[in-house]
Amino acid sequence: MVERLYRWCGLAPIIFGLWLSACSDPATESASGHPVPQDLQTFDDGKTDGYGFNPADLMDDDLFVDATYLSAEEIQAFLEESPYGHRSFLADVSDGGTTVAEYIAETAIRFQINPLVLLVKLQVESSLIYRREEPSDRLMMHAMGCGCPDGDPECRFAPKGLFPQINCAARLFRNYLIQMENTGRSVSGWGPGIGRNTSEGERIVPASNATAALYTYTPWILPGTGGNWLFWNVTRRFSWQLLRDRPNHHWVGGPCVTNEDCPFAEGLCTTSIMDGAGAAGFCTRPCETVCPDSKQPHTQVTTCVAASEFGLEMETGFCTSRCSGVEGDRVGHCPYATICQNAARPDSERAPRFACVFGDDIADAQETDENIPEPHGG
Repeated sequence: MVERLYRWCGLAPIIFGLWLSACSDPATESASGHPVPQDLQTFDDGKTDGYGFNPADLMDDDLFVDATYLSAEEIQAFLEESPYGHRSFLADVSDGGTTVAEYIAETAIRFQINPLVLLVKLQVESSLIYRREEPSDRLMMHAMGCGCPDGDPECRFAPKGLFPQINCAARLFRNYLIQMENTGRSVSGWGPGIGRNTSEGERIVPASNATAALYTYTPWILPGTGGNWLFWNVTRRFSWQLLRDRPNHHWVGGPCVTNEDCPFAEGLCTTSIMDGAGAAGFCTRPCETVCPDSKQPHTQVTTCVAASEFGLEMETGFCTSRCSGVEGDRVGHCPYATICQNAARPDSERAPRFACVFGDDIADAQETDENIPEPHGG
């Protein structure tokens, strides 16, 4: 049995646990296998764009609140084929006819928190994704470590049970975000751009609301051993598994039908800015000179191309995926119905760059491509 204590996070335990804190103390973890050895190995997600662990930038805000990132079916498939090479016992757990996968997806929508965050927290707090068989009742009762402040080892005011714990964690994360929206900081003082010491005494200035929320929940860094380093590392492992067959998922270059399939800042589906592009498009966003890249695995480097490449007459450019530089290349490099070609930039003085754009043969591409990708998670 894994017995854990939780540190005080500066959050008063109001009766019935309405605003209870959830801050794990790594010093009290037992020798029963938590965290699992695989999670303590820095995971190589195949990204070559230089993104490494930055304790001040754990997750982008858009990703943290992307509630439709995974469907219940996709979560179920993930539990049946976990990143640890075996089926998680959670794949077969249900309550009142509702599976764990369904409950996570529903809770994510209810509180507008990415279901990936909840999956990662289940693993970081209690290694439940890894486990083949159901663990002790105590571990299941406090699966997310939610509502267990220091001084209350029995977690008297914490909601008990797997589903109540998932709900508790999602609700706390949403409450933290609401507090930051209203006051600039969470109830324990964490906020974007606000310097604060972690529980090991390291000064951190969170770069995002998401990062501040994660430190409110667990105020530790602990590189290589636990804390928010562990959250970052497990997120990469889980994302790599989940997105293997979903290139550019919910990002520039990812498949879409409507703008809702592109839930990031200024995200648009090409079907909304182009007439006659067909029912399937890809995600983009306006740009002037450069485009941001995603830290998530299985995402391509982006580039800003002129609106004329989309058949539009305007000075604003649009983001798309960079590609191999092989004219006409479609396989494995460019989204559906686009080709790799030398594309003009919004600034005419900047040299053209190979990018995925709609070519003159778009109609032929739509007629010949048999497997049209569908947006995921929505």
